[in-house]
Amino acid sequence: MQTKRSVLFSLMLICLIIACKSNSEKDINKNNEANIDAKFVEIGINHNKMVKELLSEESTTIPIFYDCELINYNLSQQCSIRNTEEDVIELVEFAYENDLITEDAYSYILEIETILNNLPDTLDESQEKITEIEIKYMNYLVDDALYQFMAYAETAKASLELWDEYLAPPDAVARNAITDFFKKNKHKLKMMVASDAAGAAAGAAVGAMIGGSFGGESGAIAGAAIGATLAGAASSVDGYKNDCVCITIPFSSIEAKIKG
Repeated sequence: MQTKRSVLFSLMLICLIIACKSNSEKDINKNNEANIDAKFVEIGINHNKMVKELLSEESTTIPIFYDCELINYNLSQQCSIRNTEEDVIELVEFAYENDLITEDAYSYILEIETILNNLPDTLDESQEKITEIEIKYMNYLVDDALYQFMAYAETAKASLELWDEYLAPPDAVARNAITDFFKKNKHKLKMMVASDAAGAAAGAAVGAMIGGSFGGESGAIAGAAIGATLAGAASSVDGYKNDCVCITIPFSSIEAKIKG
């Protein structure tokens, strides 16, 4: 009897070790996320919620203006900047050259862009690589640059998941073939994520500026999160509906949300 119990205990222990190892491998990204401030993670979560809400409506409530320019952050108008080039880095360069993101944020965002331009074959791998860059560099940044960088990174990870599921045909979802879809459609996903993430980074900058003018440092922090969510979602829906890579900043909506 003692021998049987020993054997049974040994088998249970082996199974427990195997299970723990398996769960540990699956939870690498989740464990990494634990090192990222919740306020940044919320940007990605809220981004996906808002995009889904906008896409569920028959027509988007966000008006689109095609010929305006970003001059002195005119809060009375909406502005959409478009870029149909295949190289999505140009969208981030545009944001930087037009003072929408800081030089520090720009230099680290480019690290994430290299991943988007060469996505791994799975969603999990792609998100994990972005998380690794976040953890590597987030302690080197402060204030506006930190929010712009983290808004870009968290929105990129959330956006990859959103569009991977949203764009996949129903039969792929039904037969759990999302991995195949991701691998075969990386270029399309890259373009979708480029708009979402660049819009979020630029929105964080605009939101911080508006929020700071109303509430100082705390207002800037809250405004950055609001701006990142609204601009990221606006850029996402605009890019999807018009099949382009773009940054769309709903200035009036950001200001109203911050004031409200």
